[in-house]
Amino acid sequence: MITEFLPEDKVIWKQYKDYDLYLFSNDFQIKYFSEQEYDDPMEKEDSIDYDPFKYIGLNKDGKLCENISLKNIHKKLFPEYYANEEDEKLFYMQKDKDIIRIPLNVLNKFVYPNKIIQIYDTTDKNTSRLKHSKKVIQTSNKKVYPNKRNGNITLKRGHKYIALGTLTYVKFDKDTLIPKNNKAYWCVNPTSIWKEKNYGKTKKTGIWD
Repeated sequence: MITEFLPEDKVIWKQYKDYDLYLFSNDFQIKYFSEQEYDDPMEKEDSIDYDPFKYIGLNKDGKLCENISLKNIHKKLFPEYYANEEDEKLFYMQKDKDIIRIPLNVLNKFVYPNKIIQIYDTTDKNTSRLKHSKKVIQTSNKKVYPNKRNGNITLKRGHKYIALGTLTYVKFDKDTLIPKNNKAYWCVNPTSIWKEKNYGKTKKTGIWD
């Protein structure tokens, strides 16, 4: 998984209390420094980029702790990048309306660090097939664009939506229309791919289901 690294002057580093041997950045990098370097935190090893959608191992109290979600740590250190209760209220305040209007930047907060490239209305189309190789939607679905004046996205109740993102595809909840990241085929872990290959399972993204 490749995340979008920020320019050096835009990178912010913070320390997380439970894993004090590390510094975490706002673009999903990690820097490690030993106890001997606590007095001079500028002397650190090179930063490492991690996949925010997978679990990692970090040292805590001298032990390696597995299955730690980097995204969960990131949400606590940089909550401004993620959707909060006020953002959710924008959906629920319009729950009785046939049409809702949500700013694109708010939609992106629900799927961060993914970013929506294009939204499609798939209500009336046969979207049972997806071509994996080029990571594009090979259909004639109706494209949904943000309003040029205010950046709002208009979504209709009872319609089905899918979005192409920078990291993976995005699905929309059929009732609330809140977007969420979908694990596309190229994001599946190697074990799942091995099982599909050896047990003859059909390769499915789950995107259109």
